[in-house]
Amino acid sequence: MTLTELYDAKRQEYVDTGKKEEPSKLLALLLLEKKEEFLPLEVEEGKFYHYYQEIIDKNIDKVTADFQFSDDDYKKLITEKLGYFEENSFEEDKLWQVFGEGIGALHWGLMYMTDKTGIDIYSYYFDENILLNKVKKIGGIK
Repeated sequence: MTLTELYDAKRQEYVDTGKKEEPSKLLALLLLEKKEEFLPLEVEEGKFYHYYQEIIDKNIDKVTADFQFSDDDYKKLITEKLGYFEENSFEEDKLWQVFGEGIGALHWGLMYMTDKTGIDIYSYYFDENILLNKVKKIGGIK
């Protein structure tokens, strides 16, 4: 099983039921699948993001399109996280409040779990120790 297969299974679940996974987890699935393409930069997370901004933004766009997240969805998630929403900080809040954990999972995994697979990092970071069973339940593995 790959993280891409898990992402595809979550996308199919969304198509079938309308249930959306947390955007940060979806981003982490995409980024961690290609973790070998990233260097374990020992910098703060913001600098890590700026170094890989083009790749990360492309994957954020993919999550947004595949799961049809709207700006209103993101505003709601920001409000739930912060307790308020400010229009003038929407893009920054979307990045760090909605997708920050996905970026963090990759950055942290590259620095501290260098010998682990993307699946191992995802499972550990998001405490998904029954990852395989979840995939089986939503039809991702036959």
